[in-house]
Amino acid sequence: MNPQAPPDAGPLAWAELCRLFAATLPPQRYAGIGIVVAVSGGADSVALLRLVVDAWGASPAASIGSIAVAHYNHGTRGAESDQDQRFVSDLAGRFAVRFITETDTVTPERTEGTGTVTNPEPPRSTDEASLREKRYAFLRRCLAASGARCLLTAHTGDDQVETLLHHLFRGTGPSGLCGIPKQRPIADDFMLVRPLLGFRREALRAGLNEIGQTWREDRSNQSIRYRRNWIRRELLPLIRSQYPEAEQAILRLISTQSHWNQALRDQAHQWIEECVCLDPTVARIVRGPVSAAVLGVAIGILWDHFGWPRQRLDARHHQLLWQLVCSSNSDGDSMKQRGEAPGEQATTKSLNLPGQLRARITGEGNIQIERIWRKQTGRN
Repeated sequence: MNPQAPPDAGPLAWAELCRLFAATLPPQRYAGIGIVVAVSGGADSVALLRLVVDAWGASPAASIGSIAVAHYNHGTRGAESDQDQRFVSDLAGRFAVRFITETDTVTPERTEGTGTVTNPEPPRSTDEASLREKRYAFLRRCLAASGARCLLTAHTGDDQVETLLHHLFRGTGPSGLCGIPKQRPIADDFMLVRPLLGFRREALRAGLNEIGQTWREDRSNQSIRYRRNWIRRELLPLIRSQYPEAEQAILRLISTQSHWNQALRDQAHQWIEECVCLDPTVARIVRGPVSAAVLGVAIGILWDHFGWPRQRLDARHHQLLWQLVCSSNSDGDSMKQRGEAPGEQATTKSLNLPGQLRARITGEGNIQIERIWRKQTGRN
C-alpha cells in the first residue's frame, strides 16, 4: 500500500508533503513516460504541479522535460477565466515545462481583444457534466499531441467525500460508493492518475503558504448553484456539527467498499470476456442471466473502454439495462421484478442512455450498444 497523508492530518511541512507524494507517485516509475498535469490555477492543482516539479527535480531518474501542463479555459467567468489562463501559463514558464492550453469560444458574447465575435454559435452549456466532458476531451487531445501516456489530476481526499455524497443522493449502485478511483484508463493507451487522493485540502494549502506559492480562487466555487459546491459549503458543515468525524468515516467506507468492488471487477472482467464482443465503437452483449452487481461494474468498465460519458448514468439506467440484458425473449419484454415500480421496466427493443447512447436488441437477439450521432442539417 502506498504511504499517504493520514485522512485527518492537519498542516504538514512542505518537505513532508513532498516525501509522501514521492512515495505515492515514484518519479523513477514514471520517468520513462511523459505526463500531463491538469492545472486549473486553484490551490489543489497548483500544489500538484509543485509536488511533481519538486519530486521530478530531486530524482536523477526523472526529467522535467517529460512534464507538460494543460489548462482549459472554459471562459465562463470572462476576464477572470483569462487571468487564470495567464497565471497557469506563467507558472509553467517559471518551471520551464511545456504549456498546452485551449479556450472555449463558443458563445456570442466572447471576444478576443479586438471586439469581434470569434465564433458566433449558440451559447455553450455550463452545467457541471458538460463542462467536465469538454475539459476531458481537451485533456485527451493534450495526451495525444504531447506523446504523453499519463494524465495527472488534483482530486483530493475532500473530493472523495463530496463525490460519494453526490453519488449517494443521485442514486448510485455499489460501485458509486467506491468514490473516485486512484487511476483508470482513458481512451486507448492513456492512463488517468489521481495521486492526491490521500491528501487533504487543508494540508496542501498550508504547504503552499509555507513555500510562498500563490494560487487562484475561482469565484464560482462560492456559488451553491452547483451541487458539489452546495455539498461542500452547506451540507458538510451541517454534518460536521453533529458528526465531527463524519469525513473520516466516509473515507473508511470508501476504502472498504473499494476492496469489495475489486472482487466484483474480477467477476465483471470474466463476464465481459465470455459474453461481450468489443468492436472499435460498438459493444455487443450476449443476452442471458447476470447479477445486477456484476453488470453494474461491467458497465463502468465498458464505458471507460469506449470513452463514453457516464456522469449522467444513474441507478435507473443500470436497472433498465440489466433488465434488457436479462430479458428472456426477442421482443425485449423484461422479467418482472418483485417490488419494481410501475413504468420502470425495459419493455421495448431499445433503451436510450445518456451521452447519445442506445442499447438495442439486434436481429440475432443480442444487445448492441453504440453512440448515435445526431444528423447535421444545413451544412455541407
